[in-house]
Amino acid sequence: MTNSTLTWKESITLLEKLPFETLESRCNIIISLARNSSPWIRQRALMMGATLLSSEQLVSFLRDEADDVLRNIGLEILKHRGSSSLPLALELLRDNDPDVVLQAILIIDHIRDPRALEALRPLLKHQNENIIQSAIIAIGHIGDERVVSDLLPFLTADIWLQMAAIQALGDLRSPQAIKSLQALLSDMMIGPLVAESLARIGGFRVFRAIAHYWLEYYIQVDLETTLSLLTHILEGLHRFPSEILSLRQLLESLLNNAKKQVQNQAARCLLAHGPGSTDKCALDILATSMNEYKQGQLPACLAHRKDLCSYLIANDGTLFQWGLQLTARYPHSITIDNAVSLLHRANIEEHLDQIKIIIERMRNPCLTPYIFNIFCHISREARLAFLPIIIKYRRYLRAFFITNKTGLDAETGLIFRSIIGAKATVIARLIMKLNQEAQLSIISILSFRKDVIRLLPWGQWLSKYPDLYISIAAEVITKTHDREILHLLRNVLKTKADKSAIRAVGELADRKSIPILLHLLPHVEPLVRAIIIESLGRIGGPEARLALRELAQGDTATEERIAFHALSQCAVEEDIEFFVAATKHPDWMVRFAAVEVLGRYPNPTSIHALETLTSDPTAIIARRAISFLTN
Repeated sequence: MTNSTLTWKESITLLEKLPFETLESRCNIIISLARNSSPWIRQRALMMGATLLSSEQLVSFLRDEADDVLRNIGLEILKHRGSSSLPLALELLRDNDPDVVLQAILIIDHIRDPRALEALRPLLKHQNENIIQSAIIAIGHIGDERVVSDLLPFLTADIWLQMAAIQALGDLRSPQAIKSLQALLSDMMIGPLVAESLARIGGFRVFRAIAHYWLEYYIQVDLETTLSLLTHILEGLHRFPSEILSLRQLLESLLNNAKKQVQNQAARCLLAHGPGSTDKCALDILATSMNEYKQGQLPACLAHRKDLCSYLIANDGTLFQWGLQLTARYPHSITIDNAVSLLHRANIEEHLDQIKIIIERMRNPCLTPYIFNIFCHISREARLAFLPIIIKYRRYLRAFFITNKTGLDAETGLIFRSIIGAKATVIARLIMKLNQEAQLSIISILSFRKDVIRLLPWGQWLSKYPDLYISIAAEVITKTHDREILHLLRNVLKTKADKSAIRAVGELADRKSIPILLHLLPHVEPLVRAIIIESLGRIGGPEARLALRELAQGDTATEERIAFHALSQCAVEEDIEFFVAATKHPDWMVRFAAVEVLGRYPNPTSIHALETLTSDPTAIIARRAISFLTN
């Protein structure tokens, strides 16, 4: 049966049985499937060929002068092999057939392994121009400054080699090439390509070269392309370049251009160029443009404009957003009064990350009243995120709290007492005076005070009010790893299958909890069963693994899948045979778990099983199997 008459089902059948065919049959089937018009079938065949076909067979494909498709199949399969194809490709560079050498260069260019660099350099003197051109491009992708001198002579060669050298020198990003490339900018045929390569190199010299090139050939060059290159260069500089007055004047005139794209690029150039009289106009243009795309991230052209912090934070909307981000980078560029005003205007929960950075870096006692006030009014979730900053200011907060504690609710006052270092016994006693709802709210925040947590009556709470306190106990245990509380939690689990407690014992890999979890399994709802199974996988050990193997043969497909995944997390070499059998499971997620375990423990048995999975109809499984086999 020829490839053209194969149905989808027939192609899938061939894929599945391919690993079990003879070497000769494998080769014929892969060739047939790789010619298939379906991209999916073709890719599966190529991926399997990367594992199942020998290097000798693939080289024979490359040598087939009569069949370009077969030659391409060999090339693509060797690319799929990745770095493992490098030794063969290096050997083929010395082949007498120029077409084979060319294929070898294409493989190396795809792999981009720097170990091939020295083998490529002699090919720059090859008699075949196609080989020279491909070698130039490949060297540009994997080389460094040492090869710049090899490429410079090609800047005066025939046009195709010249263009390849220009591209390669741009890819190398070496300042050594700037002078030679700059000399070609005035060539109207290749000047735009040279400008693009120079822009990839970047730096102050390139900025001046492109700026003068643009000013001199303004009429001839494409405005938007050159402007975007100049923007790219300017935004990549680590400081402002020297002023070019005529360039600034030209850019300022473009702020009134009819095209919004030109206005936007000119505004970015001006702002990246450094302070100027049109900064406010440029900012308005940029903000309008960014608002159209709903982008709130600080533009790259403002990265070094700390001089604009005060102006930006005095505005609203996008400009304020940028000002907040820029001030977080340069907090000392604004006054304390400006900082206080900024922090009062900012939405604390929306801009918490930037506010934390500003407060932490400024570390100024004048910010203490603001910090104190805002902590009193934000949500519990925001308090948890803000707590590390509050702790760093506790030296300033101590005196401020003493004079401003009147009027605080008991919970907030207790948090501040804990932060400034009140005795653990005092804090524990005050917690006991709170109602149960307030206790639950504050304990999570105060988990950084382990000395306080240990003094709380967890035994009494979990005995009398397990429903109320078990979740917070699980949270505290996860944060503090307090084994004494963990013992109490186990006792509660014997009679109450609480989801947070089950997750906590899994997180702490508590093997003493395994019998309790296994006892709970038959008596809980499916969701809780799933959490128990996941926790068993986190705990691991012989007892958990044995239980998971039994669960992996359960009654429902969902539970099987969860159990296989959990077992894969804690599997050891003894489980290989179990996962080899799982490679034939109908559920792709089960087979994926098997791939991960077999790849973790490579031996003849697991390698053979991985080879069969290279033909798996699920792409992610086939790719993962190939990655384990080729690395």
